[in-house]
Amino acid sequence: MTGKKTVKWHILGGSTGWVAAALVAMGAWSVATAQTKVAEDKTKPAEVYTPIPGFDSTSIDTSVDPCNDFYKFACGKFAANHPIPADQPEVDQFYALYNVNTQSLNGILNKAAAGGAGRSPDEQKIGDYYKACMDTDAINAKGLTPIEPLLKEIDAVTDRSQLPTLVGKLQRIGVNAFFGYGEQQDFKDATKQIAVAQMQIKLEQVKAIWFQAITEARANPTKEQVLRAYAAQYSAMEGANEVATLAIRTCGGQAMLKSLPLERIYRDSRCGSLMLPWTAELCLDRIGREALYETGESDE
Repeated sequence: MTGKKTVKWHILGGSTGWVAAALVAMGAWSVATAQTKVAEDKTKPAEVYTPIPGFDSTSIDTSVDPCNDFYKFACGKFAANHPIPADQPEVDQFYALYNVNTQSLNGILNKAAAGGAGRSPDEQKIGDYYKACMDTDAINAKGLTPIEPLLKEIDAVTDRSQLPTLVGKLQRIGVNAFFGYGEQQDFKDATKQIAVAQMQIKLEQVKAIWFQAITEARANPTKEQVLRAYAAQYSAMEGANEVATLAIRTCGGQAMLKSLPLERIYRDSRCGSLMLPWTAELCLDRIGREALYETGESDE
């Protein structure tokens, strides 16, 4: 907190010496971090990670009576089979999965970086970029030369009125000067993000049953296929209206202005479920009848 207050005081007071120094320090720290080359132990074989199966029988300790300690019976050998590395606080299935995924991604990157005529244009770009980032010898040889123009711009700041332009430029190239920004759910109002999630879920549900019904369309369908077709029709009509209603609730009343597309979408979705020959109510009636009665069967 003290450092933040000091920078703020200097900005307000008109002094930019500390500001420039802070920006230079940030840039120098970033370069120093990027140029740090971690020594590799060439004598240690590369570890190969394998995924832990959903049911891991190797973790079961059969020497333990499950009636006395079921947890130790089910997981007693997990700790021995998966020791905690010195640089980690714990190990679980998700840590193992992370290592498997990282290993797979590393293999893809190394293959792309190895070159060869068989690479696609995208693989060539990815491979060359990764190889350049991992070439610490070339990075160290260049030193501060690549960022010297930027350091000179920082050093040239003499008035606080110049800071917005400089800070904006630094932010655009990934240097979080004074502040960082990003996207996350509003801690005080999560309704909008949750509403979007609900709309996406409803859309996926409707798509799933609709596409299944389409793939099953044929002459002389089975009873189950007929029921699914009615259910798909009903889900599409009512689902469209539910999504439109959620969108209006999320965007507010002004979203219903006739000049905006959401008003038409809501109106069409509401009216569509009321149009013959198959309204939502008729679909429900047919689904109930087909589920309760066989062909030609009645209560009489």
